[in-house]
Amino acid sequence: MGAAQASKASNVINRSIVWLDASVNDTQENINAQQLLRTPMNHLKTYKDDHECEKYIQSVPKGHRIILIVGGRLGQLIVPRIHQLFQISSIFVYCMDKRNQEWTNAYKKVKGAIEELNELILQVLAAQEKQTSHDRFEQPLSINIFNTVNAGREKSTSELNGQFVHSQILIDCLLRMRSSSTDRHDFLTYCKKEYANDNSQLNFIREFEHDYAASSALTWYTRDCFLYKLLNKALRTQNIDLLYLYGFFIRDLYQQLKRNQYPAPIHLYRGQLMSKKEVQQLRNFIGQLISMNSFLSTTTDREVAIIFSGNDGVLNNDIQPVLFEIQADPDIGGIKPFADITSFSYMEDEEEVLMMLGAIFRIVHIRDESQLCIIQLVLCSENGHDVKPIFDQMKNDYHGDGNTNAGVFGIVLSNMGKFDEAEKYLLRSLDESPPEHHTEDTNAYNLSVYYVNLGNVASKKGDYNQSLNLLQKALKTRLQLRRSTDPSIADIHNLIGGVYCHKNEYQRAIESFNEALKIYRQAYDEDDAKLAEVFSNIGAVYFKQEKYLEALDYQQKVLNIQKKSLHENHHLLGGSYSNLASTYLYLRNTDLALEHFHKALKIYEKCLPSQHPNFANIYNNMGGLYVEKRDLQQALFCFEKAAVVLRQTVGPNHPDAISVQKNIQYIRSYTDKRK
Repeated sequence: MGAAQASKASNVINRSIVWLDASVNDTQENINAQQLLRTPMNHLKTYKDDHECEKYIQSVPKGHRIILIVGGRLGQLIVPRIHQLFQISSIFVYCMDKRNQEWTNAYKKVKGAIEELNELILQVLAAQEKQTSHDRFEQPLSINIFNTVNAGREKSTSELNGQFVHSQILIDCLLRMRSSSTDRHDFLTYCKKEYANDNSQLNFIREFEHDYAASSALTWYTRDCFLYKLLNKALRTQNIDLLYLYGFFIRDLYQQLKRNQYPAPIHLYRGQLMSKKEVQQLRNFIGQLISMNSFLSTTTDREVAIIFSGNDGVLNNDIQPVLFEIQADPDIGGIKPFADITSFSYMEDEEEVLMMLGAIFRIVHIRDESQLCIIQLVLCSENGHDVKPIFDQMKNDYHGDGNTNAGVFGIVLSNMGKFDEAEKYLLRSLDESPPEHHTEDTNAYNLSVYYVNLGNVASKKGDYNQSLNLLQKALKTRLQLRRSTDPSIADIHNLIGGVYCHKNEYQRAIESFNEALKIYRQAYDEDDAKLAEVFSNIGAVYFKQEKYLEALDYQQKVLNIQKKSLHENHHLLGGSYSNLASTYLYLRNTDLALEHFHKALKIYEKCLPSQHPNFANIYNNMGGLYVEKRDLQQALFCFEKAAVVLRQTVGPNHPDAISVQKNIQYIRSYTDKRK
């Protein structure tokens, strides 16, 4: 089976030249110049109308860099309007009238008023080359935050901690994945399709195909070609399919950085333009942990970093020059590697220390020096902070410390609530076991695992008939390989019971759960986590049958077991608190219900992404609670939060999404009538 299809990356190229002139396309001389200015990684766009040109400039993201060529008359109109924009890196006025020199002196980004076309081309290409060498230092940063203090924060912790944790888990999964013989072929197939009409990039791709070796990963990373741009866009946007295709290259970069780890403590610097909103968010989390969703290019020269910060430029009110001062000690165990890559760099005159993707830092202090914001960071160990127990238990949930594969990647995505993406990698996983392991029994066992994982995802998506079909196939296949008393058989009985519960077939559900319990009790103690899973499911059946006291008894039993065996911020504990809260709600004990909902939220905010379906479940139930309390405004708030999550995870046609939408419509209709 081939690679999972990566969605076509848009806006991979993040530099362009814009030429604005009333006669830009009217002379052969200008058309020839345009051909010379087009390079492999640049767009060149031409405009005759200053408003259309401005509209384009305003539309590109802040990470995009534009060199503007403009005629004298139109320059006087547009330069005052766009000069302050972060996207504009430099401006060249091309005009025969020397009087234009006067008005251009007022704008720092105007590099000159040029009369000769050949001189214009030379200066623009020189500016372009300078920009290319700066790209790795000027990439917008995508930062995840792990916050251990909830009070008084402007952004919900669930949007911070969950993204932080799962970003680290995804990186860990990619780094421990066994490379397959098809990885590079799948990657190159994608790149050739992406750049089918770009001969320059196709030449780079062919060179990569012929010459690439793991030992040349850093050299290729520093080249100005398709590889770097596409990788960093995939990292910033968290394009799952593209990151998977890049997995072999990320692993090679990691190993090369690790082999060349910088040997002594060092102070590093990175200059960066950031939005003031982003800077303020970091100010709010001094003392907390952050991680970068990209490889981080730094320098040992503070003055060079200050230049990259843009502190000498003209800024608008939304942009802040930032200098990161980073203290990094390689003797601390468990840090992501960093290395001086000067000797590996394709750009020989660049001195650069590259820090590994996902490096974790603590924000020590933030101060202001004139216009420059100085953010002091210290590189942290993966083993020495509050999030380590969560990492460890989540890793154990999917594969411990062993090698991972497409199937494990799919399970991680499923746990993140990315069910469609999860399905793709689970479908791929059957073909990824090494050929030497392809015995008849191994194939059958892998098939049963495949059915189990796909059945799980189908259940989470609300397709219970498909889920039941897959899980029953898994049980049949597994019984051909294992004794009927094997705990792995009980795992499948437990999952089947859960699906029957969703289908409201309670008797069948209880029968399946009892089968699982009978097997587990032969293998485990009564307070083992495996039995807790079954007790939780039996409690769910009683809850749906409106036998709330029986449900409460099982749910409390589950919580007591989990408190002994799980970390206090494990997502399963969050689920138990949520279940107890729902039961208290139906027992009309709204105070205890609200208390337990908040306990569940507090845990989920530590370990799940903000768009995980579990948040939808809690907000939906809290909406019901506030309806009970006749607080319709708060109820509507909760239902709407649930609806947002459900639309983004399972879609508007999922039964839960439809139910929540009905609640929203009912409250709006009721409140409209009361007006």
